[in-house]
Amino acid sequence: MPDEFSIAVDFVFESLKARQQTGSSLKAEFEALESLRQIRSETATLESPIASKVSVGSAAPPVVFAPQPVQPAQPTRFSANAVPVVQFPPLPSEVDDGGLQERLAALKVAVSACVQCPNLVSTRAQVVFGEGNPRADLMFVGEAPGPDEESEGRCFAGADGVLFDKILGAMGLSRDKVFLTTALKCRPDSPAGSVRARIPTPEELGRCLPYLAAQVALVKPKVIVALGAGAMRGLFGSTQTAAALRSRWHDLQGIPVMPTFHLNYLISNSGIGEKRKVWEDLLQVMERLGQEISEKQRNFFLKSG
Repeated sequence: MPDEFSIAVDFVFESLKARQQTGSSLKAEFEALESLRQIRSETATLESPIASKVSVGSAAPPVVFAPQPVQPAQPTRFSANAVPVVQFPPLPSEVDDGGLQERLAALKVAVSACVQCPNLVSTRAQVVFGEGNPRADLMFVGEAPGPDEESEGRCFAGADGVLFDKILGAMGLSRDKVFLTTALKCRPDSPAGSVRARIPTPEELGRCLPYLAAQVALVKPKVIVALGAGAMRGLFGSTQTAAALRSRWHDLQGIPVMPTFHLNYLISNSGIGEKRKVWEDLLQVMERLGQEISEKQRNFFLKSG
């Protein structure tokens, strides 16, 4: 039996295709989404999927993610109990670029309607899908939305967003040149009175990773930057700190990934030495992408620079 994610994505894609062919109004889309809700209710007893299927009808080949077994329970640094290590779904070898905007739009509808984590659904204001250039060479992946991101409905907002935009500017880039997303699309619900944001559980990441895998498969970035240890947990199931992972390349099914510190870390540790560490990571990214790097850029955050 197909998993709920497959049904949702297939249904939305077919609905959008039908709408394009008939030139129908928004009424048809609302009816389609109402039918989607009915399908979801009928499949509510299914186990949370690790695999997903993205289809756009006969005009393009389907994007298929094969099932991946959850690994045996293992202890991690971010949980007091033994938890399953979630594996990133395999990426398809080929994805048709035709209708890329429509594919991402339909995927966003499916993600926004996701109810696989009842605790997140009950507290979220909205899902933060991601944004940017769908044909970007560079993708940034964070851990999960925070209050500012949830409020604005975009990745890296508030103080994090101000710093992020400065970093992009220093790289000679802007938000419309890259693609931004997170491993978890909903803000983690935190206990009342909690000061710090809650770390997503492996189960939550496992349910959300097919969405991230679909984004990676559609955008096809040449390089991914993982902002913080949480992003690396989502991409690789890693339990190591960002300090242990940064400054060296990691391979995600053929895509080079450079981990670096989270934006919050830089805000809390604003010394020039920590800024230089992040900048050195990003210089490697710029070199990997073949960007021209000026002498001024190479000397950013050096005490003598």
